[in-house]
Amino acid sequence: NFENYFVKLNKLSQGTVAISDNAPSQPFKGKDRRIFLFEQSAIIADCILPKKEFGNPTYIFKSQIMVNKVSLFTLILRSSLGFFVV
Repeated sequence: NFENYFVKLNKLSQGTVAISDNAPSQPFKGKDRRIFLFEQSAIIADCILPKKEFGNPTYIFKSQIMVNKVSLFTLILRSSLGFFVV
């Protein structure tokens, strides 16, 4: 049950990001993904919008990143919001 798992992780924030696994020297071909930020990890998921107007979206798990094991680098090309994670 993923809902109980998320509650135990103490969710801090969530949002939509464009993610690409291309090298920085290649053209950016980002895919919109939903990211859930927790104290010790970030979970990336694909968001499937509901078919009905008042339905809930469905999330398909794509990846989990342990926040204490990454480095964040700012990448300022055309956007001050650009960065990559190693």
